[in-house]
Amino acid sequence: MSNKLESVTSLNFDVVKEYLNTGSSKAMTPEYQRMVDICIDTYGLLKKFPQKNVCVRRLMAMHGIVRDTARAYVDFCRDTWGNFIDLRREFLETWLVQRLVSEISNPNSNEAVRAKNMATLQKYLDKMPDNTIDPKVMESNTVYIQVNVNGHSVPLSEAELEQIPMAVRQKLLASIGGNIDEQGAVKLLES
Repeated sequence: MSNKLESVTSLNFDVVKEYLNTGSSKAMTPEYQRMVDICIDTYGLLKKFPQKNVCVRRLMAMHGIVRDTARAYVDFCRDTWGNFIDLRREFLETWLVQRLVSEISNPNSNEAVRAKNMATLQKYLDKMPDNTIDPKVMESNTVYIQVNVNGHSVPLSEAELEQIPMAVRQKLLASIGGNIDEQGAVKLLES
């Protein structure tokens, strides 16, 4: 992986994505760690240079990789952290607030500039809705599996299912026979 002419086909972003999503990976080798480091550098470059071609050139210069590989990293990072990188309203609002806060907190700033930036930030905050947090982020999802035995139903949570030995779980899954058709799937989803 340290070859400067590494091929895009040799890049396996699945391990990197697992590491970024979970914070750990069983297959984390020095090559994959290098890929994670390049992804983090790519994200930093995308924040400064959201135009793809500019970011690709900077990444090529920074890590000595070929254009196709740099494009693969940029595309992967855009797919992974999309809304925060593309030039969309969310990106621009985040950039504006970060810029205002940095100028306000700069001790070398002129007081008139600080006052103007504070007023701009106050106007922005006044127009923000009270709650901008995605409700699904805070949502607690608890999954229950219902087991029916002789007409009695027993709901089991994920934590309880994990405590059942693997052999018993596999036996339960093996005993569930038959395929679910489209109507059965709709009934399951609606129940």
